[in-house]
Amino acid sequence: MKEVYLALKQELEKILAPDQGTTYFKTIEVESGQMSKIRGAQNTEEVTPFPALFIKFENILHTTQGRGTSLADATVRIKIVLHELILDETLIFDVVNMVNKAVIRGKDIHESLITIEKYLDEQPEFYDNIIEWNAYYKLTFQDTSGDIYGDYENANDPTINPNAPVLYPNFVDEADLAR
Repeated sequence: MKEVYLALKQELEKILAPDQGTTYFKTIEVESGQMSKIRGAQNTEEVTPFPALFIKFENILHTTQGRGTSLADATVRIKIVLHELILDETLIFDVVNMVNKAVIRGKDIHESLITIEKYLDEQPEFYDNIIEWNAYYKLTFQDTSGDIYGDYENANDPTINPNAPVLYPNFVDEADLAR
């Protein structure tokens, strides 16, 4: 799953601010309750520059493929957070479209992402200085984290071990091999 998160983050970092040519989002992190900490009775979150994206994996289902690999389906929520100082009230819709294009583009660039489908959008109800939007995606990806044979080397392979014995089935007459 780490590869999927990094692939999404890499694509989201490519979103540029229209007027400056710099990265649009100042913060892209794994969701760890940052907004709850900011909105709490006292802000216990470190300084979080906005605009920000927080990525959370939900409902991860694995189907074993064998040899420790699995095909995983997950719902990914990307929380888009803008500060109220942005004067254009429709900007959130443009930002959602930019995020959507970046996420969908990731499927064509990163082989760990098999399918990505837009699933749901929601605008949480908060009435403070921060505008939020949740974009949900259904992802399917190959998870090889449990592949116990990934670093296996066959000691009987002559390309790896030149001193490996040549093994033949017991019904082979070695005299026939000399011809």
